[in-house]
Amino acid sequence: MLNAIKAFFDTHISTSEQPKEASDQVAVAALLVEVMLSDGSISPVEEEALQSFLQNFLKLNENHAETLINLAKDASDDAQDLYQFTRLINNHFNYEERCELIKGLWKIAYADHKLDQYEEHRIRKISDLLYIRHSDFVKAKLS
Repeated sequence: MLNAIKAFFDTHISTSEQPKEASDQVAVAALLVEVMLSDGSISPVEEEALQSFLQNFLKLNENHAETLINLAKDASDDAQDLYQFTRLINNHFNYEERCELIKGLWKIAYADHKLDQYEEHRIRKISDLLYIRHSDFVKAKLS
């Protein structure tokens, strides 16, 4: 699945402004989608927060971010676990970038002004898989 996604990006929307590989971008977006879906409902404000974070974090324009979100939703549906996404991120992102991603996950969770227990559990699990120190996990949550 990720090879097909990478081929799509390389063919259609790869630019020199995109610092990360397409599969890495999909992995980031898929984790954000996982948090968004974990409470069983998707609000428009969560989708806006998702798009905004992806544009800023991955330096994408609006159309690329929308395409990435759709690919991430498909990848998330096909995923058996979170490890396939976190492995890519651990291999290609430094610790500070992974901490920024955790902040983004919290932004998605808080976008609708209510934190669901499933959202918090999912973020905690992702944080553990990304080897984020607990102190940085807490700082990200509070920010």
